[in-house]
Amino acid sequence: MNRRKYFLYWLVPALVLLAALPTLAPFFPEAVRDVIMKMFSPVCHQLPGRSPHFHGIPWAICHRDAGIYWGLPLGAVLFGVLGTIPSWLGRRMPLIFALALVPMGLDWGLDAAGWVSNSPLSRIVTGGVFGITAGYLLSFAIHDEPA
Repeated sequence: MNRRKYFLYWLVPALVLLAALPTLAPFFPEAVRDVIMKMFSPVCHQLPGRSPHFHGIPWAICHRDAGIYWGLPLGAVLFGVLGTIPSWLGRRMPLIFALALVPMGLDWGLDAAGWVSNSPLSRIVTGGVFGITAGYLLSFAIHDEPA
């Protein structure tokens, strides 16, 4: 079996599980949901107005984090489809990672300045851009197949 495919057989499910756990919080009994909310509270503000809800029960993460978390497995799948990145681009991973933060920064900054109001969709999309990039770069960084 191709090492890239083997790599994806464990990485993608692990990243999907990471994304699914806070997303599925509304479907668990209240005691379990409280534990999940506490697990994710150190990494997310969990503001009710900025979090997706299911029948009035919030997810354990906000819209932007949902884009990031669900983007991670998409980036890993993209890595599986496209393969490793050329070495000249691999050397620029910190720059690529930083550039992936720009849409989120603009979405937040323009809203904070009062110039543009961001929305749940803009937060999910900008988080998704970062998540897909981070998932791809994470896959590249821990993959043991030479470029």
